[in-house]
Amino acid sequence: MNLKQYLPSGFTEFRPHQQETIEDMINALTNEKEENIILNADVGSGKSLMAYIAAKHCYEEFGMESYILTESKYLQDQYTNDFKELRTCKGRNTFTCLSDEEQDCSKGSCKTMMGFKCPYGVDMTRSFRIAKGTHCPYWEQKIIAMNNPISILNNAYALTDFNYIKDFNERDILIIDEAHAIEESIMSFMELTLSLTRIQKDVGYVIDKPNSTSITYFTEELTTIRDLYRDLYHEVKDTSSDKEEVDYLLDKVQSLSRMIRFLEKDPTNFVKANDPLSPDKIIFKPIMINNYAQSQLLDLGNQQIFMSGSIL
Repeated sequence: MNLKQYLPSGFTEFRPHQQETIEDMINALTNEKEENIILNADVGSGKSLMAYIAAKHCYEEFGMESYILTESKYLQDQYTNDFKELRTCKGRNTFTCLSDEEQDCSKGSCKTMMGFKCPYGVDMTRSFRIAKGTHCPYWEQKIIAMNNPISILNNAYALTDFNYIKDFNERDILIIDEAHAIEESIMSFMELTLSLTRIQKDVGYVIDKPNSTSITYFTEELTTIRDLYRDLYHEVKDTSSDKEEVDYLLDKVQSLSRMIRFLEKDPTNFVKANDPLSPDKIIFKPIMINNYAQSQLLDLGNQQIFMSGSIL
């Protein structure tokens, strides 16, 4: 394999064992058709370069598209600084809203006002091409990343998009950098924290036994609370001008529904706890994620590469 052709600017040679390792990765992906590949290599061994060149070769030679997941936005920036043709996607709060420059894109007019037509919006055609002119920086970078064959996402963003928004579709290869952190990312994403005071304020409901640890009891309570939020959502969605309120209620309905499904399907794998720092809050979280990792995240790729310096 002529892998040197893919070395980016600033790289002239492979370090010892890098080319051999990349060839093994490519062979496992394309010839052996392995679904799960583990690359355990020390810090400083150049795992990001190996991930990039393996993904680049697989696209150029076989048309295989990839996602690379990182633990943080900082690591996303490292990838795009080193490998200029990669494209990254970050959350709304990373960008300044062009319609209201005092806010980031998570608090811009399109997120707070019902029916707002942003002059910097994008052409959301089936091809997701960028509209002409100046565009919303959040949507511009997202659509470019969606159309790039190798895209960089952070764990939190990938989990949210894959489970709720579904703009990023399944690809051939999912490369997970810092893979030792993926368990914590999925577990945190699956947790649900509720404020007893906020529930009472929002829908007028009081949980009788907030200190109970019975999953059966709380499955019934969460179902009641979810139904109250859903009724309120349907009541205001067509009449309120406050998009934040409508989105907040919809988020409550979706997150409660999701946890109810978890508790009904696998009650022995979830625990309820009181937040030690805030007695007003109760937390529902999984004990193990092995039965959920695939559906929550790993299905983003038909084949996965797990990279870490401490996974084994």
